[in-house]
Amino acid sequence: MGKKRKGKQKKQKVTKADLLEADRRAAEQGTGETDRVKRIREYRSEPAKRRSVDNDILFELPSGKAMTAVLAVGLVLYVVSCVLSMLGAADIQSVPRYASYALFVVSFVLFVFARTKAKRLTAERRASEE
Repeated sequence: MGKKRKGKQKKQKVTKADLLEADRRAAEQGTGETDRVKRIREYRSEPAKRRSVDNDILFELPSGKAMTAVLAVGLVLYVVSCVLSMLGAADIQSVPRYASYALFVVSFVLFVFARTKAKRLTAERRASEE
């Protein structure tokens, strides 16, 4: 009856703010939290994580440019359909609404294609830099 279940304990995620607060408290108290202070210093000194895709490459690709254009047209058509529904033109309102949905799907497909290609080109660029 009084048994406690021993399960996996969730590991608490340590944020940068938590580490900085611990550093401040250790400095104020003068306590021996040396391990925590060392982790804070390591966290501060480690370089920023590099992104897998450079945005300049992503948006310079033809599919990246097409993606932004298709997304913009889809948004405009969606706004037009909303305005038409407010005006009470329900019979014409469905055409731009379905067209906008189709363009959103096309822009997502273009985004995936452009990102895949940009990721490969970014890796090639970084390999040539090193």
